[in-house]
Amino acid sequence: MTERPLVKVTTKAPKRCTSAEIGAFEGLVLKGGEVDPHGLSGRISRADVLAFAYVSHELAGVAALKRPTGNYHASVFKKSASPRPRAVFPVELGWVYVLESQRRKGISQKLVDALLKASGQANVFATSRTDNVPMHRVLERAGFVRTGVAYPSGRGKHQLQLFVHTAVQLRAGGTRRGRRVSQLRAWTGRAQIRALRNPERQMRHLLSGGRGGAGGRSPPGRGNASSEAPV
Repeated sequence: MTERPLVKVTTKAPKRCTSAEIGAFEGLVLKGGEVDPHGLSGRISRADVLAFAYVSHELAGVAALKRPTGNYHASVFKKSASPRPRAVFPVELGWVYVLESQRRKGISQKLVDALLKASGQANVFATSRTDNVPMHRVLERAGFVRTGVAYPSGRGKHQLQLFVHTAVQLRAGGTRRGRRVSQLRAWTGRAQIRALRNPERQMRHLLSGGRGGAGGRSPPGRGNASSEAPV
């Protein structure tokens, strides 16, 4: 039985990468053929975190966390008709590419998982072609959920699907109440919680199983069987 090669994933801020690493990263992104090459070097240098996957010391795949421009950010959530407020998801996971010769080794999953770990408490969104089912599985295994509807890509004739990942943080002690409060905040957004006349009373009501939170929506995990329930 052949032993699978060891996959090593490292994450770095662009400013901590060598010029050779940045060049290799850009080369793999361009190999994917789905990114506008104009100004790509600058966009890579402005990313939050770059991830590199190595197999036997050879670069096999890349991915990144980046801060999208305002126009692009707004257009993704508008075109997808997502009910999620875009301001809640300020970071994008993208530029995921693995060499064809290195696929089916779980490298994409390792890249995505490493970047989510590096994202800290940030909520993250990602887009994927509707026909890229393997990538959908990777995102969903990492905790992303689909939101909105598929929409036409600006490059080519394919369609894109929006996915979002909510970082659910636990309070000290990791209590069930702490998880429910964190989920409520992620679902409604801090601005909506502040807008409630009596937020603490409203939270107690929702955490005890009450329905119809801010805006008449059910809190996560209660009275909502759609795939839009946050993770």
